[in-house]
Amino acid sequence: MTVPILSGTTSAGPAGAATIGLTNAPAVAVIGDPRLDNASYDRMFKTGLIDATGTVRNLQPGEQPVFQIMPAFALRTSSQYFGNLRNRWGPEFNVTLAKNTTIRESLVLQLRAEAFNLFNHPIFGGDPVIDPTNANFGALLRNNGQSNIPRQLQLGIRLTF
Repeated sequence: MTVPILSGTTSAGPAGAATIGLTNAPAVAVIGDPRLDNASYDRMFKTGLIDATGTVRNLQPGEQPVFQIMPAFALRTSSQYFGNLRNRWGPEFNVTLAKNTTIRESLVLQLRAEAFNLFNHPIFGGDPVIDPTNANFGALLRNNGQSNIPRQLQLGIRLTF
């Protein structure tokens, strides 16, 4: 069973009119399991594919093709989006340590230490390139920087009366 996942769904037709649904952009069918045991930013999933002429491209040694380019105007039979072909999101730990000290009955001193993104886990903006005609197919481009805040530490003192 082949499961088409990627194709253009909206394009500009004659005189700028929008055509929705079927387009001349080829769909891509999944014919194998694209998951990698050791995914990296340069290769998020298996990228071997069979193009419209039957030529096998982007195949790594010891792997079988997992994508096949469908002919133009082919109907898609499954979702266009798959959650496992997204950015590598990770945990972001925000920690607060606070100590309240009562000086008098109506006077409290609070000492605080706060850390945001404590382990500085980067989340890069964007998703992997999922266009099989692109030379970076399967790669997560990290040239646009970190999309979450880097590690931040702050100290604070509060006197409540």
